[in-house]
Amino acid sequence: MLNDKLVKWFLRSVPANGTNVTAGIPISISSDIGLVRKENQDRVSAMRVNSISSNSGPAFLVVALVDGMGGMRDGNQCAAITLSSFFNSLIRHRNLSPGLRMEFAANEANSNVHDFAKGRGGATLSAILLTGGDVFTLNVGDSRIYARLSRSEKKIARLTVDDSLKEAVGGTGTELLQYIGMGEGLSAHLNIAPKFTNRILLTSDGIHFIGDECINDVLMHAASTAEVAMQLRTIARWRGAPDNASLAVVDLEDFGSDFLKSPDVGVELWDPYSALHIMWIRPPEVIDEGLYKINDNESMKIDENKAFDVIKKNFPKSTVVRKPRAPRKKTTKPDSNQLSIEIGIVENIEKRMEGGDDSSK
Repeated sequence: MLNDKLVKWFLRSVPANGTNVTAGIPISISSDIGLVRKENQDRVSAMRVNSISSNSGPAFLVVALVDGMGGMRDGNQCAAITLSSFFNSLIRHRNLSPGLRMEFAANEANSNVHDFAKGRGGATLSAILLTGGDVFTLNVGDSRIYARLSRSEKKIARLTVDDSLKEAVGGTGTELLQYIGMGEGLSAHLNIAPKFTNRILLTSDGIHFIGDECINDVLMHAASTAEVAMQLRTIARWRGAPDNASLAVVDLEDFGSDFLKSPDVGVELWDPYSALHIMWIRPPEVIDEGLYKINDNESMKIDENKAFDVIKKNFPKSTVVRKPRAPRKKTTKPDSNQLSIEIGIVENIEKRMEGGDDSSK
């Protein structure tokens, strides 16, 4: 299943820090284990989904950041399950309206993490969803979303309120009142970013502990998303980096009208260390709908001869593709040479490192 593949990808071994500047999309994603922690329990990623057909839901782009709960069990696994469940749900329910889809995905992630940790572990979740119109934001916990409304403004806007005793009810503690994995009662904060927002920043607490004033200066004046990521991570380290420090920054004004379009049909993901491409393979020409059927695992059934033509064309030349031998027939009369096969998801992981520290290369 796609969800299981995503969990494994988010739990793979990675460097202590890294920054990824996505090709063709003005997004930079960065994460640093910090100077104190022995494990990075943050996860941050961007995902673009390109529809396989006109009736399979619109294309969309989502950027999300999660932070495993400190002091609770399995923060690393809870973070990976949160992000993979959230992404997988957005894909599966892409025919829903954007707001409803995000809320449904957050609840599904909450349920999956609770099933895993039984309420003794969890993660925060901050995310934005772009479908070509409004920018939808969602937040649970104390990760944050900031926005630069225009270049003429001298101050950024913080779009989220922490689910902590201090910010939610005016107390003095930093304990979270809700998080992904808490089980029943979750109420995610869903909003639409202001109309004139041209840059959005998602941060874990290992970044925004440096203070809103410092974040304001960087977000307002840095020339590019890569520069924002580099400066904020450097400042966090200079101030001691007591926690995992992760961020994602998106320049909305640099998005063209075709930012959701891609020559590859399927799912593209980026995190601070590399990229993952999951393709739905199909013949390059337009084929009749009767030749294939999409199922819940994003695979398709197609004519055998067409299928192997597609495989040979899409796989690397070094990949050996052999047609399976047909079972021996008892009768001498040849049967139909047509059979139905499954072509599953094909993963193509390629590193796209730009702007990272030497230690991440």
